[in-house]
Amino acid sequence: MAKNGLGRVPAIPMSARHMSYWDMFATWVGANANNGTWYIGGVIAACGFLTASTTLIVTGIISYLLLAAASYMGYKTGLTAMTLTRASFGLRGSLLPSVINLVQFIGWAAVNTFIAATSMSYLFHDLFGWPVYGKPGGTMGLAVGIIVMSIFHL
Repeated sequence: MAKNGLGRVPAIPMSARHMSYWDMFATWVGANANNGTWYIGGVIAACGFLTASTTLIVTGIISYLLLAAASYMGYKTGLTAMTLTRASFGLRGSLLPSVINLVQFIGWAAVNTFIAATSMSYLFHDLFGWPVYGKPGGTMGLAVGIIVMSIFHL
Protein backbone atom coordinates (compact mmCIF):
# COMPACT_ATOMS: atom_id res chain seq x y z
CA MET A 1 0.00 0.00 0.00
CA ALA A 2 1.19 3.47 -0.83
CA LYS A 3 1.75 5.79 2.08
CA ASN A 4 0.08 9.08 1.20
CA GLY A 5 -0.27 11.01 4.45
CA LEU A 6 -3.90 9.94 4.83
CA GLY A 7 -3.29 6.65 6.62
CA ARG A 8 -2.45 3.41 4.89
CA VAL A 9 -4.99 3.65 2.08
CA PRO A 10 -4.22 2.07 -1.27
CA ALA A 11 -4.26 4.69 -3.99
CA ILE A 12 -5.27 3.30 -7.35
CA PRO A 13 -2.37 3.87 -9.75
CA MET A 14 -3.08 5.48 -13.13
CA SER A 15 -2.22 2.25 -14.94
CA ALA A 16 -5.00 0.38 -13.08
CA ARG A 17 -7.73 2.97 -13.71
CA HIS A 18 -10.33 2.44 -16.38
CA MET A 19 -12.21 5.73 -16.03
CA SER A 20 -11.03 9.15 -17.10
CA TYR A 21 -11.58 12.44 -15.33
CA TRP A 22 -14.45 13.08 -17.73
CA ASP A 23 -16.03 9.72 -16.82
CA MET A 24 -15.87 10.59 -13.11
CA PHE A 25 -17.29 14.06 -13.71
CA ALA A 26 -20.12 12.68 -15.88
CA THR A 27 -20.89 10.05 -13.22
CA TRP A 28 -21.35 12.67 -10.53
CA VAL A 29 -23.26 15.08 -12.75
CA GLY A 30 -25.55 12.21 -13.78
CA ALA A 31 -26.05 11.21 -10.17
CA ASN A 32 -27.28 14.71 -9.40
CA ALA A 33 -29.50 15.19 -12.46
CA ASN A 34 -32.38 13.01 -11.31
CA ASN A 35 -36.05 13.05 -10.47
CA GLY A 36 -35.49 14.44 -6.96
CA THR A 37 -33.68 17.38 -8.49
CA TRP A 38 -36.46 17.82 -11.04
CA TYR A 39 -39.03 17.85 -8.24
CA ILE A 40 -37.13 20.50 -6.33
CA GLY A 41 -36.82 22.47 -9.58
CA GLY A 42 -40.60 22.27 -9.95
CA VAL A 43 -41.07 23.60 -6.43
CA ILE A 44 -38.62 26.44 -7.10
CA ALA A 45 -40.59 27.26 -10.27
CA ALA A 46 -43.36 28.52 -8.00
CA CYS A 47 -41.07 31.49 -7.26
CA GLY A 48 -41.62 32.80 -10.77
CA PHE A 49 -39.65 32.36 -13.98
CA LEU A 50 -36.92 34.97 -13.42
CA THR A 51 -36.27 34.12 -9.76
CA ALA A 52 -36.36 30.37 -10.38
CA SER A 53 -34.13 30.57 -13.45
CA THR A 54 -31.58 32.78 -11.72
CA THR A 55 -31.57 30.55 -8.63
CA LEU A 56 -31.17 27.36 -10.65
CA ILE A 57 -28.41 28.78 -12.84
CA VAL A 58 -26.38 30.20 -9.93
CA THR A 59 -26.77 27.15 -7.68
CA GLY A 60 -26.19 24.80 -10.64
CA ILE A 61 -22.91 26.50 -11.51
CA ILE A 62 -21.74 26.42 -7.89
CA SER A 63 -22.79 22.79 -7.42
CA TYR A 64 -21.17 21.56 -10.60
CA LEU A 65 -17.94 23.46 -9.88
CA LEU A 66 -17.77 21.72 -6.49
CA LEU A 67 -18.55 18.35 -8.13
CA ALA A 68 -15.85 18.98 -10.73
CA ALA A 69 -13.32 19.84 -8.00
CA ALA A 70 -14.17 16.74 -5.97
CA SER A 71 -14.01 14.46 -8.99
CA TYR A 72 -10.69 16.01 -10.05
CA MET A 73 -9.19 15.45 -6.59
CA GLY A 74 -10.25 11.80 -6.66
CA TYR A 75 -8.94 11.39 -10.19
CA LYS A 76 -5.54 12.94 -9.40
CA THR A 77 -4.99 11.06 -6.13
CA GLY A 78 -6.70 7.76 -6.88
CA LEU A 79 -8.50 8.01 -3.53
CA THR A 80 -12.17 8.01 -2.62
CA ALA A 81 -13.91 11.18 -1.43
CA MET A 82 -14.22 9.86 2.11
CA THR A 83 -10.52 8.96 2.21
CA LEU A 84 -9.74 12.52 1.15
CA THR A 85 -11.60 13.81 4.26
CA ARG A 86 -8.80 12.31 6.37
CA ALA A 87 -6.53 15.19 5.39
CA SER A 88 -8.96 17.63 7.03
CA PHE A 89 -10.38 15.57 9.90
CA GLY A 90 -7.75 12.91 10.63
CA LEU A 91 -8.28 9.17 10.59
CA ARG A 92 -10.80 9.00 13.45
CA GLY A 93 -12.41 12.34 12.58
CA SER A 94 -13.15 11.14 9.04
CA LEU A 95 -15.56 8.54 10.42
CA LEU A 96 -18.25 11.18 11.00
CA PRO A 97 -18.28 12.44 7.37
CA SER A 98 -18.26 8.80 6.24
CA VAL A 99 -21.32 7.94 8.35
CA ILE A 100 -23.08 11.13 7.24
CA ASN A 101 -22.29 10.25 3.62
CA LEU A 102 -23.70 6.74 4.06
CA VAL A 103 -26.94 7.99 5.63
CA GLN A 104 -27.25 10.71 2.96
CA PHE A 105 -26.85 8.19 0.13
CA ILE A 106 -29.50 5.89 1.61
CA GLY A 107 -31.86 8.82 2.23
CA TRP A 108 -31.35 10.36 -1.21
CA ALA A 109 -32.00 7.03 -2.92
CA ALA A 110 -35.14 6.59 -0.83
CA VAL A 111 -36.40 10.10 -1.64
CA ASN A 112 -35.74 9.63 -5.36
CA THR A 113 -37.46 6.25 -5.35
CA PHE A 114 -40.50 7.65 -3.53
CA ILE A 115 -40.84 10.67 -5.83
CA ALA A 116 -40.48 8.50 -8.94
CA ALA A 117 -42.89 5.88 -7.59
CA THR A 118 -45.44 8.59 -6.81
CA SER A 119 -45.11 9.84 -10.39
CA MET A 120 -45.47 6.29 -11.66
CA SER A 121 -48.74 5.89 -9.73
CA TYR A 122 -50.12 8.65 -11.99
CA LEU A 123 -48.86 6.79 -15.06
CA PHE A 124 -50.50 3.58 -13.81
CA HIS A 125 -53.69 5.54 -13.28
CA ASP A 126 -53.67 6.70 -16.90
CA LEU A 127 -52.59 3.32 -18.29
CA PHE A 128 -54.54 0.87 -16.11
CA GLY A 129 -57.08 3.00 -14.23
CA TRP A 130 -55.44 2.30 -10.86
CA PRO A 131 -56.05 4.90 -8.13
CA VAL A 132 -53.21 7.40 -7.70
CA TYR A 133 -51.12 7.45 -4.55
CA GLY A 134 -52.87 9.45 -1.85
CA LYS A 135 -56.32 8.22 -2.86
CA PRO A 136 -58.03 5.11 -1.46
CA GLY A 137 -56.39 2.05 -3.03
CA GLY A 138 -53.48 4.08 -4.39
CA THR A 139 -50.89 2.19 -2.37
CA MET A 140 -50.68 -0.58 -4.99
CA GLY A 141 -49.48 1.83 -7.70
CA LEU A 142 -46.91 3.25 -5.28
CA ALA A 143 -45.67 -0.23 -4.31
CA VAL A 144 -45.33 -1.31 -7.95
CA GLY A 145 -43.58 2.00 -8.70
CA ILE A 146 -41.13 1.41 -5.84
CA ILE A 147 -40.33 -2.07 -7.20
CA VAL A 148 -39.85 -0.77 -10.76
CA MET A 149 -37.71 2.20 -9.65
CA SER A 150 -35.62 0.03 -7.33
CA ILE A 151 -34.81 -2.22 -10.29
CA PHE A 152 -33.91 0.86 -12.36
CA HIS A 153 -31.70 2.20 -9.55
CA LEU A 154 -29.82 -1.09 -9.35
